[in-house]
Amino acid sequence: MKTILNLDARWVVLVISLTTLLAIVYLLFVEQIIWKNNFGLVFTVISLVCTLILSSAMIYDKNKTKG
Repeated sequence: MKTILNLDARWVVLVISLTTLLAIVYLLFVEQIIWKNNFGLVFTVISLVCTLILSSAMIYDKNKTKG
């Protein structure tokens, strides 16, 4: 049961990360808000860093479980 819950949590994190990246791409290319103010740039950097950390944690956890 624990593995199923962990897998669900990983999928939730993955969906959130992908949604964040899509929002960034939308703001960057469609609205071009990021170029207009510094808050957008800070938000983008923080989101990308969080996404990278979560992704690498998921990959590490998956490899640890597999081995």
